[in-house]
Amino acid sequence: MKIAERWNRGVLVLGIEGDLVGEEETKRLRDIVASRIAGGERRIILDLEKVVRIDSAGIGEIVGCYVSIVRAGGQFRLLNPAKRVLEMLVTTRLEPALGGAFNDETEAVKSFGKEVSCPPPPPAAA
Repeated sequence: MKIAERWNRGVLVLGIEGDLVGEEETKRLRDIVASRIAGGERRIILDLEKVVRIDSAGIGEIVGCYVSIVRAGGQFRLLNPAKRVLEMLVTTRLEPALGGAFNDETEAVKSFGKEVSCPPPPPAAA
């Protein structure tokens, strides 16, 4: 799994590519989100457009990311969830609880409200 970071109008967008399954893969996402929250990020979008497979651990980690961000006083959105993922979130009634799912990044960013200045990207990992 790859996780690409980008900022759009002061909102951190984490683009996930590959499989979001099992403890090892989901831990990477958890660690990145925790690091960004510790660095001051309070508005995060998870872009799931390129997620190939997701299991219950992946869904659980999405929920965990949401809880971490909200506890830190932030906001969270989902972008481009695959049909199967969205169906699972709707069936479990998690989709509205997670701040909603968007198919358009501009709309997801606008849903946060007022734009804030974009923080500098974190230093590259060694």
